[in-house]
Amino acid sequence: MFKTQVSAPHTNSSIPSSHAPQKVTAGGTPSLYVLNASAITKPHAVKHLTADLSGYNVDVAVVMETHLKNKRADHHFAVNGYTLFRRDRFGRRGGRVAVYVSSRLSADV
Repeated sequence: MFKTQVSAPHTNSSIPSSHAPQKVTAGGTPSLYVLNASAITKPHAVKHLTADLSGYNVDVAVVMETHLKNKRADHHFAVNGYTLFRRDRFGRRGGRVAVYVSSRLSADV
């Protein structure tokens, strides 16, 4: 369950208002960023993801097709200011999903 900790609305004049993620307001909905990464394990992929999350001020990011394996530790894919939740696929290639939740929100599994 997500609990709101932020109350100021977000605006960014360089992004059309219909596409700009909005900050969570009291009783509001967190901004959501969905990405089909086709392997977050690629060089610089986490740096690009970090730039997107901070640039768009995302509250929750769902990253599909991460290609993460259980032998790869979370700290390699950490994004400052976000908690990482991941679901690795076993016995098959491809797939896997990661969810990044802003530290402004409270989340658990």
